[in-house]
Amino acid sequence: MYDSFLTTLLEQNRRYSPLYGDRLANHLSMAVIALAELGASDARLRDFFDAYAPNLDRMSSKQPEPPILSPADHLGREDQFPSFRRFFAHQISKIGADAALREWLPVLIPGLSGSGFHGMIRTAYAVISGDDDELAFSMAYWACTYQSLGPVGHIATISCRDIADRLYAADRFAPLTDGIIADRLRWVSERDAFRNAANEPASLRLVDIAAFAARALYSEEDFTLLHAVTACHAFRVLSRHVDDTTEALPYLWQAVLCAALSRGPINWSTPPSPETNDDWLPCIEAATVSDDAHVIKRIYTCLQEAAVYPGFPYFEVARRCVL
Repeated sequence: MYDSFLTTLLEQNRRYSPLYGDRLANHLSMAVIALAELGASDARLRDFFDAYAPNLDRMSSKQPEPPILSPADHLGREDQFPSFRRFFAHQISKIGADAALREWLPVLIPGLSGSGFHGMIRTAYAVISGDDDELAFSMAYWACTYQSLGPVGHIATISCRDIADRLYAADRFAPLTDGIIADRLRWVSERDAFRNAANEPASLRLVDIAAFAARALYSEEDFTLLHAVTACHAFRVLSRHVDDTTEALPYLWQAVLCAALSRGPINWSTPPSPETNDDWLPCIEAATVSDDAHVIKRIYTCLQEAAVYPGFPYFEVARRCVL
């Protein structure tokens, strides 16, 4: 658990809706947690908060206390967010955060594409913060924006990259620019060429999905692919609370593959040989002074993932924010 200052900022952000504008995700909690992890001062966290918060929509304070409803019966119902929040707060207080996550992650993961992965990502950041109230809020956000992309695919005997290349060559998925990320993922998933394809590797590991996402973003600077990378980080954080990820991983791969196909073909570039003395300090400094939540999360994610997957081009992806 962090100090009381960050806890106070997280509590203040929970006065705002998890979505604002045209279904845009509120990144404020995620950004201040990442800033704290990167060593930013309390004053910097406050400055970022004060600059970001005016964009957001306040939660209604005039409604009566909602009933506690099980999200399992109402997944994807944004109007039930207050009920879901009360439900998860009750669950966490009753059985603890770890037990609540172990019980509910298998329910939520098939809908991880909702809100452009942000329900899952904010939940992972809540776990990093150790704040149970933030966790309840984030799980409720995930449940109310739950979006299934349909059944996971048929088994293929080729790699993640070859699957993506073959699907694009067969159908020529047009690059999508309209709608939010969740809309683009759903559009790809509804194509017959996607639903009827063999698009799941026979042996699927998180490292394979993370490698695909990182190398795709290195090859093609793209906003949707950036979210595939941050989604892999979030999944890794949450996987510690999943007893067996065998059934969960295909849903992550399905959504990451849809993200890749939504932006058109990837012209794969070969990253440079990994260095053992990469200087992350300029990247960290860039993150801690940035007013862009996506820059902050990008650099934080890359730093964390590089420690786990040292052979992937996370440093190069992060350094683009400095050059």
